[in-house]
Amino acid sequence: MIDGNHSPRVLDDIPRDRQLPHLASLFNSRAMKQRLQERLFSTTDDRHPWIIQRCVVMQVHYTPESSCLIHYRLTVEQPATGAKAEHLLYGCAFPVGRSHAPWRTAYARELVSSRFGPALIHLPDVAMILWSFPNDRTLHTLPAVIEAAHHTPEFLRDWVASDLGSEWHIVKTTTQVVHYVGEQTCTVRTSIVCAHPEDPVHHTRTVFGTTYAKDAGTRTAHVMGQLWNSASRRNGQFSVSQPLWYDAGLKTLWHRGTHGTMLDSQPIEYLTSTPVLMKVAHAVAAFHSTSLTHLRARTKANLMRRLETVGSLLLQCQPACRAVLLPLLVRLTAQAKMIPVRPTATLHGRLCPDSLVLGKGMITVINLEHVCKGHPGQDLGSFIAGLLTWGVARQASLSQIARHAQIFLDQYHQEVPWKVGQPVVAWFIALALVTEHAYRCVTCLTSGRRGMVDTLLTLADDIAKTRSLNSLAFGRTEMRRGHVTKRSPL
Repeated sequence: MIDGNHSPRVLDDIPRDRQLPHLASLFNSRAMKQRLQERLFSTTDDRHPWIIQRCVVMQVHYTPESSCLIHYRLTVEQPATGAKAEHLLYGCAFPVGRSHAPWRTAYARELVSSRFGPALIHLPDVAMILWSFPNDRTLHTLPAVIEAAHHTPEFLRDWVASDLGSEWHIVKTTTQVVHYVGEQTCTVRTSIVCAHPEDPVHHTRTVFGTTYAKDAGTRTAHVMGQLWNSASRRNGQFSVSQPLWYDAGLKTLWHRGTHGTMLDSQPIEYLTSTPVLMKVAHAVAAFHSTSLTHLRARTKANLMRRLETVGSLLLQCQPACRAVLLPLLVRLTAQAKMIPVRPTATLHGRLCPDSLVLGKGMITVINLEHVCKGHPGQDLGSFIAGLLTWGVARQASLSQIARHAQIFLDQYHQEVPWKVGQPVVAWFIALALVTEHAYRCVTCLTSGRRGMVDTLLTLADDIAKTRSLNSLAFGRTEMRRGHVTKRSPL
């Protein structure tokens, strides 16, 4: 989250882009508040005008020299009445002078009215188009989903009857948007108050509806249903959210929530503790061993194309990393020839701490949109790379994280019939540090993260050279003020 009012240093972290020279102005909270105030609340005859009190950048996806997708959350207030509200918008910034054609295309689509201001806003001076929630350029069914969620979807009545009993009925539903990523997904939480004619106490049930772009919802519903019905889930080896109903017309999957603590919200000492890592290892092993049908394959060729694309992007927008990145790309490409095709497992696809929830002694796996099949080293490398990136961000002890990562791997290998050798795991860790974590530092423009790119690439280079975590585990590579340094052996 970026609030330009309180973090002016953020503006210094925005890259200079020759195609998007106006990029920094889009993160200037004061400037954007003024622009949006004029466009959203320009009616002069309003007796009680709304005033934007705060403008916060929630999420960013930046494609160098092409576009930048930015989510804004506005806090608005009526000073005369004291009323307050929030308003969500997401905008796409284009190269200078190139927003007019997409503006005409967007304007031609059917839109729904917004509570505040127009449904679609064009800011030609900064080449940006903004959609007022629930309008979305890709999630075309979202307005209908929000409208339906504020009523009572028909399937809920049947579900309440099966969950509580036929005599229970719904007396009230309350819906709230809990997560929104423009052009990708939107999740709403619906609280259902139920009553029984012979019970004075009302019961409340909570369900979630996630709307997806294109066919992602169909795939996710298929995966979640198989996982929920799997023997490993029923035996308590891991858990997933219970799918309830998939509305193909609205591209919305309704499911139960999860209970517990998201691992990425905990101190790194908690996540890297042996008991937690053992639980994670057992859950990941069971997940990998669960056979699912009709999964897309993520092959080594897919990974190498991704490495080439991300490598080019990093060289373009972080030219200072060239000395480390170029030989690293050559090394990873050469080592790829030694990475075996098998074994093949069911992969999470983006395994990291924010995809795992710990509750009642069990790991719940969430964010199942990218489940696929492929070499299990992909998930292992992603998870350990995530731990290392977390450590770099917090200037934690990399040697301690590496030793705990080995505990995770040892526990994992006790639960699966295959062995992923240390050089193979190291290759996948180095690959994930480049293609996932260094990439996100550049494309998410999260405050302070661009400065981590060189550190992550140096870390990946060290792991790729040694083909192990030993240089980290035994303290030969350490963190010094946000940079990776190497000690000479004694």
